Amino acid sequence: MVHLKSLLLTLAASVLMSSCSDKPKQAAPAAAAAGPVAPVMPAEQSAPALAKAESRVVPVGAALNIRILDAVDSELTGRGRFIPAVFDDDVMGSDGHLAIPAGTHAVVVVRDIGREGAISRATLGVFSIEIDGHSHRFSEGVKDAATLKLTEDAALGASHRSVHLEADSRLSFKVEAPLDLR
Repeated sequence: MVHLKSLLLTLAASVLMSSCSDKPKQAAPAAAAAGPVAPVMPAEQSAPALAKAESRVVPVGAALNIRILDAVDSELTGRGRFIPAVFDDDVMGSDGHLAIPAGTHAVVVVRDIGREGAISRATLGVFSIEIDGHSHRFSEGVKDAATLKLTEDAALGASHRSVHLEADSRLSFKVEAPLDLR
């Protein structure tokens, strides 16, 4: 039994040596001598730190420029679906100070979606945002403080068959009721 193990080890060593000798010689990195090293992966880019919100009230009429991160289609997306989103621009408070920094995470909800005759429709609302680790709801049940209504008319051609928004679409909501972010 010991002789068989010795024979197998010798055979394995000679196979390794012959496979290595066929390759051109390269300088081995110093770390290779210490043992196997995990492959080097590109460094992940960490998200930049968000600016600190100073204001706590967003006035009526303020624009909320939000980029949705999932696609929405009036023929495929269901009512009540939550869509992750992010603010593309800073939002200033009623006092002129920063209320919602660009990069803030948000959730958009599909309030109404469907088709009546040739007209496809989708109503989206800003459901909530997260600032400084705290979630703030923009919604009171089925009423949102910022909504966006979209329509498409199939009579205009095949490309207007449904309301369709690709992931990374930028939407502009208008605040319809003052938002208190305290």
